[in-house]
Amino acid sequence: MNKIPFVLQPFDCSTTDRLGIAISGEVILNTNLIQVSYQLLGNIGRVNIPQRLENSSRKDKLWESTCFELFFAKPGNSDYWEYNLSPSQDWAVFRFTDYRDNKTDELTISNIDIDTRIDNSTLFELNSSLPLPETLAGHSLRVGISAVIQDNSGDIHYYALGHHNQQPDFHDSKGFAITLEA
Repeated sequence: MNKIPFVLQPFDCSTTDRLGIAISGEVILNTNLIQVSYQLLGNIGRVNIPQRLENSSRKDKLWESTCFELFFAKPGNSDYWEYNLSPSQDWAVFRFTDYRDNKTDELTISNIDIDTRIDNSTLFELNSSLPLPETLAGHSLRVGISAVIQDNSGDIHYYALGHHNQQPDFHDSKGFAITLEA
C-alpha cells in the first residue's frame, strides 16, 4: 500500500487571504482502487458546499461548483482519466486519449461512494474509494489532485498540487505530480 499525503495550492495566492481555507489530504493505491481523503480546513462558512443528496448519480459539469478532482495516467501513456467528486455525492469519470482529446464517460465504472462530514465550521472532509478501470488496475499511476472551490458569492477558486500555466489547467500532465507505485 502506497499512502501519499498532499497539500493543494491556490492558483491565485490572494485566495488564501479571501477564503481563509487550506486543502490537504492523502491518497492510497490498492490493486484495483484508489482511496482518497480531502480535508478542507479553515473558514468553511465562506465555501458553497453543495447539499448532500439522498441518491448520488453520474453528472457532468460538477466543476461549476465546489468539486474535488483526481487525474490518473500510467507513466509514459497519453491516455488519462478524470474523476469528479461533489460534496452532493454526485460524481463523474471521464477518459481522454490525450490532452483534452476524445473525452468520453468511463462507463465501466457504475458507482462511486462518497462520504462527507463537517466538524463545526472549520473542517469539511470528503472520503472516497475510487474503482479503477481495468486498464489501470495493478499498475503504477501518475496522479494529479485538485479542487474547484466556489465561494458564497459565486466566485470560483482553483487548487492543485502545482500550477504550471497562465491559467488554471488540471489536465496538464505536469500537474500529475504524485506517483503511486503498484
